[in-house]
Amino acid sequence: MTKENANGQYGTKSDQVSRSSKGRKNAKRRRDTLVVGGILVFVVLVAVLCLNVFLKVSEIRVENEAIRYTDDQIVAASGLKTDESLLGIKKNKVSENIEKTLPYIGKAHVVIRVPDTVVISVEYTQAKLCVSMTDGYVLLDENGKVLQTGVGMPADYIAEVTGAALTRAVPGEKAEFADADMFSYVTGLAKAFAENGITGVTAYDFTRTTDVIVEINYNTDIKLGSISKAVNNLQFGKEVIDRTLAQLRGSTSKMVIDLTEGDRAYVRSQEDIDAAAEAASNAARG
Repeated sequence: MTKENANGQYGTKSDQVSRSSKGRKNAKRRRDTLVVGGILVFVVLVAVLCLNVFLKVSEIRVENEAIRYTDDQIVAASGLKTDESLLGIKKNKVSENIEKTLPYIGKAHVVIRVPDTVVISVEYTQAKLCVSMTDGYVLLDENGKVLQTGVGMPADYIAEVTGAALTRAVPGEKAEFADADMFSYVTGLAKAFAENGITGVTAYDFTRTTDVIVEINYNTDIKLGSISKAVNNLQFGKEVIDRTLAQLRGSTSKMVIDLTEGDRAYVRSQEDIDAAAEAASNAARG
């Protein structure tokens, strides 16, 4: 027979005892969980404290070909200090510091080696493009990163970009063009020439966006047509370009490779083009 207890619960005496026992066990389990959790938190805090105390930077090693910057310059640009905690180092931030402060470093890789060493390895980038501004030329790599400003006269085979004005050029940062789309057009075409193994680019002319012209080795103009189709036309005409450049090696003749039609390629000498233009002009006057 069941009866109501003082708490308004019904059940036999043995049921009530059982519920009471379970309650005590649950309470004990919760206390045990809290104790174990507290111990784990304490252990973790002690471990972190110990790591911060003992895992200190004592050596910053630089793997550097010293093409342009010394090891000391790279360490200074990294912002790293000896005796700082290894755990506090943000590798991406260190890489960014180096790449921005020392523009000719294209990539900086940071590796942490426990217990006390940081290794920095760097890859240099090169000037591939130049754009004229009021205070001189701005040098860019093929990714559009500003390497140097106020340059008097760029070295040979740094391709001059015309028809694409810069509005902002800060060494270590991406260049900003007056036409925001021009950044992707310029860098995209520069990368396309590199990826297709066509070297010796000396000028990119974007003055007419419907008639992009790229100069190779100062003696060959490649007409690529519309700016939006330039990369595709380049890929189509690669074989013709390679063959023509091989034939011209060592020659001073000026050649024009016309890829503006997209499915046809025409190769003519500038001399023939000028002669045809003069003949047409004479015919028109006659």
